[in-house]
Amino acid sequence: MTDSLNELILNLRLAQAFKTKWRLPDRDRALVLAAVRACLLDIPALAAFCRKLILQNNHGHMVRKWDSIQLALEDPDFLHFYKQLERKLPVDQAETTLQELGVKCDLVAENFPDDASYAAAVLGVEWEWLSQNFG
Repeated sequence: MTDSLNELILNLRLAQAFKTKWRLPDRDRALVLAAVRACLLDIPALAAFCRKLILQNNHGHMVRKWDSIQLALEDPDFLHFYKQLERKLPVDQAETTLQELGVKCDLVAENFPDDASYAAAVLGVEWEWLSQNFG
């Protein structure tokens, strides 16, 4: 697994863990990080789904300013916000945070046909549905 994919999966797992603990602001932060990573990995449907989940929870969230995370990445204001999130939820502490939250993920990348399907499954959705609705 590449470092970028590993970071995406860790952020998606964090988002799901925060959701189960009703820590929705933290979930949204993890989803922003995951959405950016999804853009960098050329999985725009996943980035769009993450953005939608954020806006369902917080209609006034900063990501509302842009029609997509890809467009947000072109704005210095968003990039500043993103860098703050990276410092607040660093990848090297993600596994520790997951252990502290007591949430495990039994999904294994080898059980999926591609990275996008694996990432979608971590969020609890089917890749086919995700790509049809957000692709």
